[in-house]
Amino acid sequence: MSSSPEFDVYVVDVCGTLVREDTTLGLLRYHFARCSERRWRQYVFGAMTASRSPVRLGVAVLERLTGRHFLKHAVVGLLAGDRKEALAQSASDYAAVLLSKGRVTSVWPLIEQPARAGRLVLASASLEPVVASLAASIGARYVASQLEERDGLLTGKYAQDLTGAKEQALRNKYGPAVLTGACLRHQ
Repeated sequence: MSSSPEFDVYVVDVCGTLVREDTTLGLLRYHFARCSERRWRQYVFGAMTASRSPVRLGVAVLERLTGRHFLKHAVVGLLAGDRKEALAQSASDYAAVLLSKGRVTSVWPLIEQPARAGRLVLASASLEPVVASLAASIGARYVASQLEERDGLLTGKYAQDLTGAKEQALRNKYGPAVLTGACLRHQ
């Protein structure tokens, strides 16, 4: 969490800071569990993300060797063909669950006043639908990774992945001085 004295803006990461979960994986798990069509995705997602899965272990080795994030791109690929609105509804419902059961309780007293004053910005590489839902629920602004879509359908690819690029996204969206005097904490 950081504050800029010039703007008095508080920038907070989402995963592990605002809420306990990885919200990209949590949203996808939630979305795939509630979608009755293409039920096979829930099983593929589980095989790819289970902590002791041979698939997950193989992907982890590949990621270490290459420095690339194969897992998150692969699981986002499972969204191909889904309606943007369906994911947005899942994100809204999932955000409500996170806010009721997944908060990092030590952080919330620190951000309540800036949120009420409209000075809170969520900065996350998580998927925009869930970050937007969380931000709307608490009165915050945000930057987040965006999904590519065509004609209201998701392509299963990122339009913009903010992994390692949150500071630049904040500057692009809110101006170059937004982080003046502040140090954005990467989690």
